[in-house]
Amino acid sequence: MNNKSLVLFMCVFCLIISGCVGSSLTNADTPLETARRLAGSDKYLLHTQKSQCLDYGQNETRPPTGPQENIIVAPTRIFDNLYFIGGDRVGSWLITTSDGYLMIDAMFGDSPEKVLIPGMEELGLDPAKLKYILITHAGPDHAGGARYFQENYGTRIVMSQQDWDGVLNPQPGSWVLRAAATPKEQRPLPQREWIGPPNMDLVGIDGQTLTLGDTTVTMVFAPRRATGGGLSYIVPVKDGDQTHVWGTYGNTGAPQSASDKALHRRSIQHFITYMEEAKVDAVMSSHPFADNSVERMRELRARIPGEPHPFVIGQQNAKSYLNIMDQCTAHKLAFNL
Repeated sequence: MNNKSLVLFMCVFCLIISGCVGSSLTNADTPLETARRLAGSDKYLLHTQKSQCLDYGQNETRPPTGPQENIIVAPTRIFDNLYFIGGDRVGSWLITTSDGYLMIDAMFGDSPEKVLIPGMEELGLDPAKLKYILITHAGPDHAGGARYFQENYGTRIVMSQQDWDGVLNPQPGSWVLRAAATPKEQRPLPQREWIGPPNMDLVGIDGQTLTLGDTTVTMVFAPRRATGGGLSYIVPVKDGDQTHVWGTYGNTGAPQSASDKALHRRSIQHFITYMEEAKVDAVMSSHPFADNSVERMRELRARIPGEPHPFVIGQQNAKSYLNIMDQCTAHKLAFNL
């Protein structure tokens, strides 16, 4: 190579490197850094970011993993027409309408008698008015109590077709079969009180709406596993003379396989498109630990009239909450977590 060719080669090489460096600086954030940036200094978004990304420093307390005791919290009126009944690990949302009640998730098999019905009565709500239970996904901690309400109150049950298939025709290795084949006292904690799936009822599909009285709920198909289902929901809620829109995403935990993590990310973004259209400005999970809802409930009970509502975070922060989950799933995918 002569000197002119060498100079030309070096110039082209430098241009290529410069382009690469420029490109990498333009997109410098890793998923973890993006999640941190989305959370900013907001204490609740930070809680979600740290718990979803497993992003804890040496001096920070890392929450325990695996099955934990579901410590029951005080039944709480979140909005004028929305209540939380359950524990710090998992619970149910009850929506009152002009023609009865809707419930999102039904906890464990023993929860109706031990938690949900006593909680409803404490709030002055009649269990006989529960017309529909909408399941986010058919785990024992979400769908376990559905059969009780179906048998005792004639409550209609809504699940995705994939979830109905999973509980009514369980495949080898399914927790439904493991629970049925294991003596109750020997079952792992999340499966201990499973009493069996409800009878086949209503199938929820993407974009479908369900109207009860003066309230219309929008369903969004948002699975996190190729072999499973999942529905997320958008509901209008009221705080005095103000109307807000609440969204609850049904699958907060990232799955194990790389392909399912990719599916989970697509489902999150799909739900965000519905959130944007509906102008969702409040988001809460059936798992209070995902967004520190128990602390917000304490703040809400101490709220003075006229103070901001602790669960109303605005449309941008509501999107950030979901995008944090998305970026944390990308982080786990990159590091095989």
